[in-house]
Parts: sequence; structure tokens; C-alpha cells
Amino acid sequence: MPSGQVEVPEKNHKNTLIILLGFDMSQSIIQLLLIDDDPIFRMGVKSICEPFSDLEVIAEAVTLREALAVLDNWVKPPVAPTSGVIRETVKVAILELRIKDLSPHQNQGMLNQQRSAIAFCQQIQASYQNIPLLLFTSESDPNLLISLRDLGVPGYCPKGVGLEELLIALRQVAAGERYWVSPISGAALSSQGNPQRALTSWQRFRYGLVKPGLKSIEQALQELTKELQDSESIPRGDKVMMLNLLITRGRYRELRAARWLVSQLMPPLPPPVNNPPSSPPPPNQPSSPGINQPPKSGQLATTNDSSLVLATETSTVDVQSLLFDVTVAKLQSGLVNYTGIPLEIDILKLTKKQELIYTILRKCEDLISELRLSEIQPEQLDGKTESLIRDLWTEAIADFLGKYYSLKVRDAQVEVVPVLLRDAPTVEKEILNHIPMIRDLLAHLLLGESLTIDNQVYALGSWEATRRAEALLQHWVIQVANGVMQPLLNHFADLEEVKQTFYDRRLLSTREIEKFRNNLSWRYRLSRYMSEPQAIFESSYTLFILGDRGIQKLTIYASRRQELEQLSGIQLAVTLVLEGRDAIAPRVRTAISFIGSTAVYLLTQVLGRGIGLIGRGIIQGIGSSIQDSQFRKK
Repeated sequence: MPSGQVEVPEKNHKNTLIILLGFDMSQSIIQLLLIDDDPIFRMGVKSICEPFSDLEVIAEAVTLREALAVLDNWVKPPVAPTSGVIRETVKVAILELRIKDLSPHQNQGMLNQQRSAIAFCQQIQASYQNIPLLLFTSESDPNLLISLRDLGVPGYCPKGVGLEELLIALRQVAAGERYWVSPISGAALSSQGNPQRALTSWQRFRYGLVKPGLKSIEQALQELTKELQDSESIPRGDKVMMLNLLITRGRYRELRAARWLVSQLMPPLPPPVNNPPSSPPPPNQPSSPGINQPPKSGQLATTNDSSLVLATETSTVDVQSLLFDVTVAKLQSGLVNYTGIPLEIDILKLTKKQELIYTILRKCEDLISELRLSEIQPEQLDGKTESLIRDLWTEAIADFLGKYYSLKVRDAQVEVVPVLLRDAPTVEKEILNHIPMIRDLLAHLLLGESLTIDNQVYALGSWEATRRAEALLQHWVIQVANGVMQPLLNHFADLEEVKQTFYDRRLLSTREIEKFRNNLSWRYRLSRYMSEPQAIFESSYTLFILGDRGIQKLTIYASRRQELEQLSGIQLAVTLVLEGRDAIAPRVRTAISFIGSTAVYLLTQVLGRGIGLIGRGIIQGIGSSIQDSQFRKK
């Protein structure tokens, strides 16, 4: 490996998202020792670990002496439990290289700092071989990091990475694997090229938004660090200087807390790609531009100040990566159904719902990648759309439930997947064949074809086309997920094993399950005879999308003239009723408005005035008679 290169092992995308969602993939509890002298940082790590049942901070250390005492206690033979079964535990030590014991003092050079860090890590590697060490540090010196990596330290993750990256690092190191990523800045990056080229468009946007703020915080921290180091020689009797020292320490802690919070917006940087000059680029992949070469279509261009700008053209791979990244991020919204329309996936618990949708997303991405490698042509997409959707549904069922998943039904073991696949014609008729514009989406992502939105043509990479493609992709994934759950509800809805494994706790009783299934049944009847004909007549589609809070619906315009001409029976009658209502309703409203205006005029202007004149005449007559009677008396 060339000097200065920091490695990252290839990640499994499915495990990455499962870790992100907090799934407990094993029965082990990862117990953590935090070796850091910053209490705010330690509190932040503990708050991050609290929602996850497999992560537990059980010890903290401010100095190396305290850390070694905890490690000595960890390696003692455990006491056997007296009763019950406990989960297996894996212990991991998290070290900040810039704690006071390892940081350079006034009379200590950088070389001594490196020697102290290396010596301490060597001691942990030699004395506590069963306790993996994860360097979660703001230290960015490439020479020190490379030395520690070569020493055999299994993990390094720079402070400032996203939450999902930290969780991946913790679990991978605890599993006995290596996990090393590049620091946010430093010679390790500059010597091996710009790793930001591998970021998606969404990640580049986040990076450009957050990087200036982090840079300013880092500069301020460096200045305060120098001030704190210079203040160690302050006489204890100087109250003014001691007060300034306390204020400086407070600012230092605030800035470190701010850096931690802001860094959560920073996407994790991928490892730098360093192919030997003699090795050709992979098939169907553009080679990275050289220092004096212009970037190709869809790649990033770099300026002299290391800022990132998008090239003029956008590649289909960039758009695809952006769409899938955004959709994966939105799986954290809770997936609550705000559409008012019952969906099959509403019966699932949150973790299973997220797992199902991510499984389909991954299958969908694999499908698009296979089509890109096969160099499919536009005319080939026209006849393959339905079969592609059906194949995606089939693979999603096998992957989500397990190819050999079986259930005990009436004292017999029944393989679930073959039973569900027998319902393919019904699922296609009710759900899969009603997923709109999949051909347009695939042509957009594979061939770069423009999308027509409200009779306007938008090119690949435009804001409007990207938003429409995102909505179509999310609707596709949600509807396939509904298709996975529909046959399961039809055949195994009330089995206890299915309920305990998949269902939301509020829908476990037989009564709630039957109510849920009846609502779905009525929804399809109304959709078949009312909603669908109305949508065809109104030239629109209703899409299910992932919003900021959960699943929402979006109505889009699309020409459906051919479907309108094929309607018959009740569906045609519905459109005729709508047409008749549209024809008669304005005239009826006009007539009612005219009658209402006439009635108001008669009541107010004619009858009202007449009554008013009569009343006024009566009052005047009474007044005159009173005056006459008074005059006679006089």
C-alpha cells in the first residue's frame, strides 16, 4: 500500500442500512470504554448509543492510568451467572489520541507525542488482545495514523463523521474486522487525490454546505489550543489571568460541542481511489480525470482552492446514486401513513417496514445496474417493463422472508415463498400493473431520456426531472412492498409466528387483523370502480412518496387517453356521471345563484322596503294622533 493511503474495506450496503436503522444483527452486546478527557464528547457518545440495544457505554477514562485500570478489570475471569441466560458481550475501547496524556505539552515535541500514542496502543495490543481498539479522534497527522494502522490497530474513524458511519465502525471492529477511513482533511487526502470525486450529488451538496463551518471551527480550536498550552505557566495567584483561562476553556468546550453537532451533517468521505496507472478502468466506468485533464461528463471538476463544482453535464449514474441516497435517508422518517389510504405495509412494525422497503430498494438498484451492463435499448424497455416489475417482486419476497422460510400450519410445515408466488396473477392485477411510468423512469436513469412534466420537457439532472424521478422510484418501491405483503395477509395473516415477527403491536388481535383486511378489501373495490376511473378521466396518477414525516401522496398529471378509451361497464358509467356532473353542475349553480339573488332582491328591496314604508306610516300616524290629543286638552 502506498505511503499516506488509508484503507476502507468494501462495505455491504444491506448491512450498512441495517446498522443505520439500529437493527440488532447479533445477540452480542458491545460494551464500550471511552478514553477521552472531554466530558461533552463522552456525553454525546453515550446519548448516541442509548437508542441501540446492542451498544452500551460501561466505563469512561480521562487519563491513560484510568484506562489501563479499566482494561485490567476487563480481562479478569468473569463470574459465572447464578441463574438465567445472559447475552454474550464484546468489549471495545474507544481512544481519543489528543487527550492530555498524549498531547504535546510546552516542552514536548510532535515526535514525542507520536511515540507516546504508539507506545500506548502497542501496550493495549499486546496486553489486551481480546479488546479491539477504535481510534475515534480529531488527530489527522497521516504519519501517526499510518504507523498505528501498520501496528495493527483495527479501527480508525475521525471525529466529524456521520452517525451511521460511527455505528458501522463500532460494530465492524467489535466483529473482529478492520475499519479505517480517511480523515476529513490532511496530507492523507492530498497525497492520494481528492476522495470527494466519489461522493454522490446529494453528498457533495451536504459537504459544500458544512465544510466552511467546520473549517472555521477547526481554526478557532487551533488558536484556543495554543492559548491553553501557553497558559500552563500562569502563576496561580494571578486572578485576572485565571479568569481569562476559565473563559478560554469554556469557549474551547463550546467549540468542540459545536464541531460535533455540525459534523453530523457532513457525509462520510469514501476512500481515495488509487488505481495503478497501467490498469485500465473497469468496464462501463469512466476513468478519473488526471491533474491536467478536463473532467468527463458527470464527473466533478476541481479548482485550485479545492472547492467542488459540478461539471456541465450529469451522468445517469450520478442521478441514480442521488435518488437512492435520498430515498434511503428518508427511511428514517418513521414511515407513518399520512395518505388516508390503507396500505398493506401499515400492518408491519417499523423495523420490518424499513427492512422491507430497503430490501426492495437494493433489488431495484441491482436491477438497474444489470440493465445498464446489458446496454438495453429504448425499444427493448417497452415490452419488458411488466416482467421487470414482476421479477423484482419475486426476488423481494424471497429475500425479505427467506427462500426457505416455512410456517407450521395445522401440524404441517409449509414453505411460505412458493405459496405466496402462486398469487402472482392477483398481485399483478391489483397492484403491480398499476404502477405508472416505470418505463419512463428506467429510460431516464439508463438512457438519459428527458421526462415530460406538465407538458414540459426536462432534461436529466434538472431539478424538476430529479424530483419527478424520485417520486416515481419511491412509489414503485412502496407498491412492490404492498405487493409482498398482500399474499402474506391472504394466506398467513392470523398465524401467531407471523404476528409476533412482523406485525405492529397494535394490530396483533384477530379482530384488528380482520378489520385491517376488510379496509384493504374495500379500498380495492372503491379504487377499481370509483377512484381509478376518476383518475383516468382527470388524466392523473396518485403516487405514494416518502415525505419528511412519513408516507404521503402526490397527484401528478399524465396523459391517459388510451386507458380512457378502453373503459367499459361501471368504470365507463362513472366517467359519464362525472362528465354529466361537469356539464350540468355549472348551469345548476348559475340557476341557483340567479334564483337566490332574485329572492334576496325581492325580500330586501321590494318586500323589505314595503314593510318599512308601512311601518313608518303607522308610526307617523300614531305620532300625529298623540299630538292632536294633546292639542285638544290644551
